[in-house]
Parts: sequence; structure tokens; C-alpha cells
Amino acid sequence: MARRKRSPKPPAPRNSPARRGRPTSPRAGYRAVAETLRSQLAAGTWPKGAALPSVRELAQAHGVGRQVVWDALDVLKREGRVAPDGHRRLIATGTGSSHTLTHGRIVEVVGTTLDEVAGPGQFAMELQRGILLGAGELRRPLAIVHGGELGHHVPDDVLDGPLFGIVVLLNLQDQALRAYEKLGVPVVLADRPQARWKLHAASVANEAAAFDATNRLLALGHRRIAFLRYASALRRAMDPDGIERQAGYERALRAAGISADMGNFFTLTSAIQPGSASIQALLRARPAFTAAFAADGRLAEALLSAARSAGRSVPRDLSVVCFESQGRTDFPVSGPRTDFVELGRRAVHLLSKPRTPPREERLATAWFEGKSIGPALG
Repeated sequence: MARRKRSPKPPAPRNSPARRGRPTSPRAGYRAVAETLRSQLAAGTWPKGAALPSVRELAQAHGVGRQVVWDALDVLKREGRVAPDGHRRLIATGTGSSHTLTHGRIVEVVGTTLDEVAGPGQFAMELQRGILLGAGELRRPLAIVHGGELGHHVPDDVLDGPLFGIVVLLNLQDQALRAYEKLGVPVVLADRPQARWKLHAASVANEAAAFDATNRLLALGHRRIAFLRYASALRRAMDPDGIERQAGYERALRAAGISADMGNFFTLTSAIQPGSASIQALLRARPAFTAAFAADGRLAEALLSAARSAGRSVPRDLSVVCFESQGRTDFPVSGPRTDFVELGRRAVHLLSKPRTPPREERLATAWFEGKSIGPALG
């Protein structure tokens, strides 16, 4: 009688205990145990000088093997949260992370490739210089972490201690931000408003700057002022900075008794080009807009090019303002300018603050008087 062939075993899932090797998630294996113990230490479960349970007891409590517990405790030892007492036991060094704050490195999370460190504009290069400057002032080594899944979760490399803190430049998804909130070291969002996240943040005073810029246009007699914005085609939403800039623009119009209805807003969701339908619609609107507020310099450049092609003179027929970097001295468009070097520097210095409560630092802009605004005609 022929023997029935056994069907091959399906491969174990990626995070299955049957898999061997380094976990792929910061919440897997020993990292999950380390995170739980870190939280317990911070909460004072074991006061400073108190001995932790034995490895056997911790393994039973967490339902894992002893090697997993040893690996987790090694992480906490590198962070300075626990230390050997000379009697084969580990004691808590305190609820804080003093070793992290005196010996750790700074990790900067930037993107999927090193090309994203510089980004598409002048501001990103200045921000990077500021981060390097701040790291030098604090005498901390700076490590740049990049990888394809950074937008979704904390990268494995980030948790290899000891850490002084983490600077995040990416526009992360919600699940990643929640993961960063749970880490035991300070995390700073650089050039991104704090919003509802329990993380430190260093960002531009967007709303106040947009309010001031719109009032300058109003003082020149402009009443038909368009707002040109960009929304991610994937997220179908503006970035947090753009949302705040729009809020400042709308607040200024309301204070002047002008309605900012949907006809005032023009949104690009694809490549920023002079021929974009939204830019063409702004220029063809009737009654015509006498001024336009572009959320950033790329939008302003595309609008200026399209206006020239349409025979609209700037600023005689159309005044234009936008946000830009202070370092871009050759850009003639008027508007709020940001010192991104200083912003990056301040972001790094926020790492020296305790993880809680979260702090937000707002950097004021300086007005740049370019050649793109003038009084409204008629």
C-alpha cells in the first residue's frame, strides 16, 4: 500500500515564537518585556535601591523564557535603570534614566533613504544643521536612523541603548506616534506641531505668522485674498503646519468682517506645477483675486510662474505672500521667514527635559519684505 505523502508544514508567522532571530517589532519578545519593566520602574513599583524579582520570577510573571528576561534586563542595564548589587541581584537605580541623560546618544529618525535627510527644500537642510549644532552643544553623538517602515512603527535600532532621546523629522502615522509616546526616553517632533500627541515638539508659530501676513495684505486694501494649499494625495489632508497657517488666515479675515468661504481655497494634491488645475482656477476666478497666500515657497513659485504666463503682473495685478526659510535670501516673495537652524537646535535641547509633561516650543517668524506685494488697485 502506497504511503500517503504528508503536506509540507506552512512557514511560521513572522512574529511566531517558532521564528528565531531578532524581533521585527519593538513590542516583540524581549523588547515587550523591557518596555513593561521600564514602565514599572518609572511608576515606582521598585523604588530606588530596591531589588527586582529574580529572573525566574520575572519569566513566570511575563510568560516567557529566562533568556528573554535576560535580554530585557540587558536593555535596562544599558539605559542605567537597573544595576547589579554584587549579590547576583539587580536593583533599581531610580525612576528616571540618569544614565541615559548623561551617557546616551541622540537618534534622529529621518525617512526611508538618506536622500530624505535634505528633503526638497532649503528649510530641511537648515533644520539638519540645527540638529547637528544642538547635538554638539549637548556633546552627544548623533545617529541617523532610516528605513522603509519608519512611518508605521518605531524602528528596531532606536531601542538599542543607551539613549539620550529621539528627534523625529518624519510626518508619522498615528500608530507610530502612539508607539513613540510609550518609550521611556524623551522624543521630540521637529518642525511639527504637537497637536494631541504626548511628545515634545519644536515648531513654527504658524497661526500667529499667518494672521500677521494676512493683516498686512488687508492693510494694503486687499479684500479678495485666496489661500493656496497642498494636501497629501495619500492622506487626503494638509500637513499640521498647513492647517495652522490656514487657521491664522481665516482668523484675520473674520476679524476684518470678510467671509473665507470655500471659493477662497485652492488645493493641490499632486505635483506642484504652474499648470495645475487649482492654480489655473485661482487665476481665472471672477471676480479676480488681488492677493494670494501660499502655504509654502514651492506653491508660491508655481503660482508666480503661472501668473506670468497668464499675463498677470506681480505685484501690480496680484500680490503674493508665503512662508519660507530665512536662509533663502534670493527668494523675492514677501512673507514670514523661519530660522530653521535655530528650530532644529531647540528641538534637540528639548531632549534634556523630562519625558513628562510634554513640552512644546514655538519659534516666532520674522517678516521679509520682498517684491511681491503692493496695494490693491481699484
